[in-house]
Amino acid sequence: MANSWRISALAHRHRALGSALEDWNGMGTAWTYGATSLSEAHEAIRTRAGLMDVSGLKKVHYVGPHAESLLEYATSRDISKIYPGKSAYATMLNEAGKFVDDCVIYRTGPNAFMVVHGAGSGHEMLVRSAQGRQVAVLFDDDLHDLSLQGPLAVDFLAEHVPGIRELPYFHHLQTRLFGCSVMISRTGYTGERGYEIFCKAADAPLLWDSILEKGRTLGIIPCAFTALDWLRVESYLLFFPYDNSEKYPFADQPAGDTLWELGLDFT
Repeated sequence: MANSWRISALAHRHRALGSALEDWNGMGTAWTYGATSLSEAHEAIRTRAGLMDVSGLKKVHYVGPHAESLLEYATSRDISKIYPGKSAYATMLNEAGKFVDDCVIYRTGPNAFMVVHGAGSGHEMLVRSAQGRQVAVLFDDDLHDLSLQGPLAVDFLAEHVPGIRELPYFHHLQTRLFGCSVMISRTGYTGERGYEIFCKAADAPLLWDSILEKGRTLGIIPCAFTALDWLRVESYLLFFPYDNSEKYPFADQPAGDTLWELGLDFT
């Protein structure tokens, strides 16, 4: 974790499970756990449910009268179609029209959005387009992201969150879970029905412990990041830059991929 400048509030939990906390996106991330094999984690999420800490994703609040028009400029989606409580998967392109990052855009109010992205240059693009405009760009490292993925995730959450079964895909709600204020989104990165639970750093350990303790009878277990890698590959969900020519350039052309080459033209 020598190069990490971001710290997960769950770092002690991950170490206790046998993780060395390798760096991803500036945060010490549990790539593997000593106690749980990857195949066990994979099976849990495909058949029951598993809990992962994906707080290494970067969360950026984009707030102000110009937020919608600037997100139109920075990403590939029609932002006007995203209403409060809805989210959308979007891609970000450079001046050459080549893919440089992907993200999920959550609309949290009329002039308020949250953009969650990975290890590309998304944050820089959001900041660059905001200069001189009526928009605040707030990088939020206090916000943690616990991902509960698998077919039984909804059964578990339905015991604690009213209305969760009615929450459509790529929608989110503000609610409480085990006494903590959270935003729960029906999204994920596994191909299974799953939910991301956004919470304050101070609440993350309580939520992590409570989900694992109360979900034990359903077979919910903690799962490491490499299991997520297996799952998303099976579901053909891309991971920048590892699935791109930035990582594996062609000998006769500069790095950079179009959305059509990546199968992301739907965005």
